[in-house]
Amino acid sequence: MSIDTILVRIEQDNQLPTSHRDIGLLRELVAALRPKKLNNVAQAADHIRALCYLLIKQDNSRLALSTYLRNIVVTRKLVHLLTDTGITQNKGFWGAAWTAVVDKFLPPLINDDYLKDIFGQLFDHKHDHQWVSGVEDQIWLDLITVLGFSDDDIGQTNIGLIQETLSAIQVLSYRISAIGLESELVRNYPTIERFESPFLRQNDEVNDYIDSYNAWLMEKDLVRDDASPVIVLLLQCEEVVIKIRRISAVQGVSISLTRLLLSLTQSINRMRQLLKLLDSGTTKEAATITVELLKELVLADNQRHSLRELIRSNTELLSLQMTERAGKSGEHYVTGNKAEWLALLYSAMGAGFIVGFMALIKILLGKLVMAPFAYAVMYSINYSFGFILVHVMHFTIATKQPAMTAALIARSIDEGRQKLDELGELIVRVARSQFIAIIGNIALAIPTAYAIAWAWYGIFGHHLVTPEKAAHLLHDIDPINSLALPHAAIAGVCLFLSGLISGYFDNTASYANVPARLRQLTWLRRL
Repeated sequence: MSIDTILVRIEQDNQLPTSHRDIGLLRELVAALRPKKLNNVAQAADHIRALCYLLIKQDNSRLALSTYLRNIVVTRKLVHLLTDTGITQNKGFWGAAWTAVVDKFLPPLINDDYLKDIFGQLFDHKHDHQWVSGVEDQIWLDLITVLGFSDDDIGQTNIGLIQETLSAIQVLSYRISAIGLESELVRNYPTIERFESPFLRQNDEVNDYIDSYNAWLMEKDLVRDDASPVIVLLLQCEEVVIKIRRISAVQGVSISLTRLLLSLTQSINRMRQLLKLLDSGTTKEAATITVELLKELVLADNQRHSLRELIRSNTELLSLQMTERAGKSGEHYVTGNKAEWLALLYSAMGAGFIVGFMALIKILLGKLVMAPFAYAVMYSINYSFGFILVHVMHFTIATKQPAMTAALIARSIDEGRQKLDELGELIVRVARSQFIAIIGNIALAIPTAYAIAWAWYGIFGHHLVTPEKAAHLLHDIDPINSLALPHAAIAGVCLFLSGLISGYFDNTASYANVPARLRQLTWLRRL
């Protein structure tokens, strides 16, 4: 249906009583603005410009649409749209995943009294955010200006929206206070208990601000307090969040803590937006904030029931833990001066010595008669105990370095603190450290294997391997005529995964205070 036809129907429908709240025509209007391909931003912009042109030319249609939209908004609760949409809920992954799957087959009941549910019906295509966000802000501002929403003569309609916004700010304030008292936050930042908490103080300031605003709405001659004290306290809350993130990088972090911090940050940002909206000095500033908020709400509503988005966000939380901890471990494999470089060389030589004996044990295991699965298990145990011994002795195996240093480089890039020359220097140091680790491993692994082979011959009177077995072993490491390179590639992927797994469990052990809890076990201390 064309835009001008919909405007005519709205104008005719406007003769009905003001209690009429049907959103059917508004859904048709949004559908008319929606481009055929949702990523076609230019077409969506043309549709909005066409709507603006028609409203400018037809005063009756402009007044009818403005009245129709205001009637839809003011007759419904706005609070939940502002406080829930786009704010991460403190719900576990499996619970949220189950809810998302159920909602796909049996959508939740739509409550016509809440604007949050109506909003989801208007932008019901899961990729509507592409064209809504893609259209330039100025085009949306032109539409708001034409409709007259930025005028000062809205009267009771404006007061109703302001009071709903004040209620949303109060809800967000209580939520921020509640998260600020969560045990996980206090555990990671106990200082907050020794001083007056900004999470609690901001709630007191918000209540004073709301009382002042309501009094000003009743009597415009009064002087209304602005939100600057609240903004200052919100900044203090954000400083606490930053400190907790820094502490968690050392002491470990859980997904629940990361989700709490994310929800806290989102609530603070949303509250700051609403405060700026109420305190906006000009109608243009208020309209700009409204457009920004509209784009955020459409994006969040489109992704509300997305299982893919849920998996993506939780994967990001999980990868943040693993990369942070693996990156910390990677710092031990990067040398910065000659002393560290030589220490890494000696550490790699120690690992090379152990690897020589690991090779001996593998050859002896190969002499046993077992099924292929048993061989795999025994070889794995041999490597596991060998790597554990290397770790306990604080030695270094070169093949383990890339898995850790890659996480370190990724963390440095993600933090954004590395300039191009600093990042280049880090990569040079990583390459230098990797080279000396390889040299150290080979420098002692080959002599150790040679000494073991001669010692075996001297003790038992025969060589450790037959000529046929020796030829087979040489063929296995031939880069041209064997599968050595594909096997090395597989090993590289597995080592990278092992680095992530190691980072995850290092983080978990640190966050759960496992070392300290082990040290306090009486029976273990006696042992």
